[in-house]
Order: sequence, then C-alpha cells, then structure tokens
Amino acid sequence: ADRMMKDLAASATIDRGGYEGAQSFTRAVADKTKTQELLDEAKGGTSDLRFGGQIADLEQKIRAKPTEIGPYLQLSQIHRRMGKLEQARAVMEKAKDASGGNPDTINELAEIEFDRLRADLAVAEKQAADKPNDAEAQAKAKEAARTLNDFELREFQRRAERLPTDMGLRAELGIRLAKAGLYDQAIPELQKAKNSPGRKQDATVWLGHCFRAKKNPRLAKRSFEEALASITPGDQTHT
Repeated sequence: ADRMMKDLAASATIDRGGYEGAQSFTRAVADKTKTQELLDEAKGGTSDLRFGGQIADLEQKIRAKPTEIGPYLQLSQIHRRMGKLEQARAVMEKAKDASGGNPDTINELAEIEFDRLRADLAVAEKQAADKPNDAEAQAKAKEAARTLNDFELREFQRRAERLPTDMGLRAELGIRLAKAGLYDQAIPELQKAKNSPGRKQDATVWLGHCFRAKKNPRLAKRSFEEALASITPGDQTHT
C-alpha cells in the first residue's frame, strides 16, 4: 500500500527545483510556460508599442476621475504584462491613496509583489537547473521558493480573514500552509475547500501531501486516488 501511495504521489505532483511541496500534477506544462513568461518579463517584458495607446487613454481617465479605481487597475495590469512592476506599484500606491485604501488596490499591490517574487523564483530555478551541482544555486532556488510561499501565506491569510466563506481563498491558504509544513493547520482548510467548484484536484492532492508527511499512508492514498478520479477533460487547477 505504501508503494502504491508513493506511485500516486509521484503521478500527482511535479517537483519544483527540489523545494518541498510540489505543484499540482495537471500544472506541469502550464508551470513550464509560465516560468518562461516570467523569465521573459524579467528581461524587459512586452514592447511598449503594443500598449502605448491604451496606457495614454487610461492615464487620461485617471486624471479626469482620480478616485475611480477601474482605470488604475487596468493600467497596473498592463504594466505587469510588460514586466514593469515598479510602474505598476506606483500606479496602485496612487490609487490606494486616492481611494482611502480600497481593498481592490491592496489586493492588486499584493499581486504585483507575487509577480516580483515569482520572477525571482523563475530566475533562481533556471540558474539551479543550469548548475545542478552548484550548492549555492540550489540553495538560492529553495530560499526564493520559501520567500514566495511565506508572502503568499500571509496574503491569503489576510484575504481569508476578510472573506471567510470564500472556499477558493481557503484552498489557496491550505496549499500555502501545507507548503510551509503546517500540516495540522492545512488539513482543515483543504477539507473545507475540496468541495469548492474547480478546487477538488488541488485540495485533495495537497491533502495527500499532508497525510503523507504525517505518516498516514491510508489517508494519503485515499486523497491521491480521489484527486486522480476527479480529472476530467479541460480541467484546470490552481497553485
């Protein structure tokens, strides 16, 4: 039974740079693509020519109605797509001040920090992959992964406290707790979230990791089997 559980775990997960806590198995190809996008953005992002007109239009809207949040959010997201995270941050700091701390501006500032930390991780993982025998490169990749997870954990705790009935947020929180090794806290969050539409695979895979870490192969095996049984064509999972 333990061998079967290990096989299911291997099938259900993909190791990221040796860092404990694998991504959901149906994310394997998507993660590779996203990593390349982050690397591209870190090198300078998308051409200014593509978005120049949109940026000018949104800046005009902000000048005309400085307390309206929508144009700030759109402008920030364009800057993020271009890899210009400091410009995006400046836009949202202005929006936060103009709106008196609107929750959407705080969320967007957190998303910008997610982008920065994910880009740092993508670079560190690429360097670790290029230098598999370099202990320093491997350590930097692990540290970048931990830094990202620590920030995500704090942010999803904040969001879940604000919206306690949002099971999608509880799934995100449970995954970050599991990655941090806080299995006893992660398990109830994931058990609540696994019945949320679109989150069953992630929640049950991570429940399997938790039970495996707690040396409960029976519940780990059951969780991985439940995750595998839930796969349907076109399913998408989340990190």
